[in-house]
Amino acid sequence: MAMTYKRLAGPLTATTSTTSIYTVPQDTTTVVKEFIFTNYSAAAATITVYIKEANVTLADGHIIISDLSLSADETFSMSASLVLHNDGGVASATTSDQIHIVASAGSAINLVMNGIEDA
Repeated sequence: MAMTYKRLAGPLTATTSTTSIYTVPQDTTTVVKEFIFTNYSAAAATITVYIKEANVTLADGHIIISDLSLSADETFSMSASLVLHNDGGVASATTSDQIHIVASAGSAINLVMNGIEDA
């Protein structure tokens, strides 16, 4: 297996709709190592991050960061060691763990997520 350190998602802008930003590829284990959030707007905004396990419906029990508040022009970096996996099938919500995000404002918070894929 080859381990590759890479940007897993972003840069992207969070929206007010819960959106999948990363799906573990087929036959891969992923370790999310870092989240970087930047509020580029003139007002405070919040972001929520979920880890959704394969083959389940997204729910509040999957929240790992809840309503993180960022002031105007604030950047926040967070280290992590979140292990995600794929059950061996083609990458999908049925076979893969996923990361989802939602923000309180549609044009306010950018996100970058870095980590390691082992395939």
